[in-house]
Amino acid sequence: MLLMLGMAGGAALDLAPAAPPRTVAGWRIVQADFHVHAFFGDGTLSPIHLLLEARRRGLDAIALTNHNQTLVARATRALSRAMGGPTVLVGEEITARRWHLIGVGIRDTVSWRQPLEAAIDAVHAQGGVAILAHPVDIYRSALNDAARTTLDGTEVRHALLDLSPRRKQELEEVFAQVRARHPGAAPIGSSDDHGGGGLGEPRTYVFAYDASEEAIVEAIRAGRTVAVWHGEPYGDPALVSLLPAPGTPPARSAMRTAVGLLGWAGVAGLVFGRTRAVRTPAD
Repeated sequence: MLLMLGMAGGAALDLAPAAPPRTVAGWRIVQADFHVHAFFGDGTLSPIHLLLEARRRGLDAIALTNHNQTLVARATRALSRAMGGPTVLVGEEITARRWHLIGVGIRDTVSWRQPLEAAIDAVHAQGGVAILAHPVDIYRSALNDAARTTLDGTEVRHALLDLSPRRKQELEEVFAQVRARHPGAAPIGSSDDHGGGGLGEPRTYVFAYDASEEAIVEAIRAGRTVAVWHGEPYGDPALVSLLPAPGTPPARSAMRTAVGLLGWAGVAGLVFGRTRAVRTPAD
């Protein structure tokens, strides 16, 4: 009952109307976050609350990218379609010791037990795009010329910059290396949000034919993106000139937080109640 109340209350309080489509120079500008985590994986927000938060923050699309699995992403995509939410792309943060790779627009889980360049090929084999995640320190150590040539993009803006702004140069250097091998590589801004309230900061502005999964993947593959961090754009100057004026992300309200906690109380009740029922011997 608590779970149902939390979900219903969250929908009633949070489901803001979608922003009207913005079209400039024949392109649909899609605001997206391509590195997001959710519960039943390695995030704290349930799929429904993640969708509500994405809508509230003005995101037209998200890629749900839990570590080494796609199950929650596929379920969240179905849920968003049913409730008229943002476009959800099935993704995965393919997580190995020396590299993390974001696969976007895939169908099935890609194994991390292979070299980086092989994982990129596996993403492409499913029709997806491969984005190098937070390439700093050890996460760039596996980057070789084969990977630089086939990557579709890199995270040139990432939430880690809020903790360590000096990383900006490092992220830009990696992107420049990839661009030298693949001139069409896309600059990507991602929050890597696990439920801490930073969804969509940074984010990526995508210049697509429309807001469908297929059109978004095509635009990334073609490099028609601009990464934006705290209103600061990074990308092709011609595309940057077409960006709308940045807005201010809405703050989280106490009522919204309470409703979310109510829903999670219901989840906990279901889990612990079922566990107790299983352990209780029959009369």
